[in-house]
Amino acid sequence: MKRAVPIVAAIALIGIAIWLWTVLHPSPEKVIRSRLNALANAISFSSSGGVLGRAYDAQKAADFFTTDVDVDLNVAGYDSISMHGRDEVLQVALAARSRLTSLKVDFLDMNVTIDP
Repeated sequence: MKRAVPIVAAIALIGIAIWLWTVLHPSPEKVIRSRLNALANAISFSSSGGVLGRAYDAQKAADFFTTDVDVDLNVAGYDSISMHGRDEVLQVALAARSRLTSLKVDFLDMNVTIDP
């Protein structure tokens, strides 16, 4: 009985350490998925908000990209859009916020593959 308490405490401590390690050091796939979900949330908007709020949210969405990004956007029912550079992504985001009343973006069925 005296040995059971330290053994259970050691197992619990090891379990907590493993859990803490996975929280502090997530896999690259989890990091990429969380960034894509954060991007989808940043791009999405509703009809509420003023002009400054729209500009701030568009800038926040553009900050997910590097300055030399190339984006090809294909949406069913619309012409495809090619964007080159963060500034162009920002302009398209601002134009979408001024022309649309709301937008909901979701990345469905994400397949993240990391090469060794």
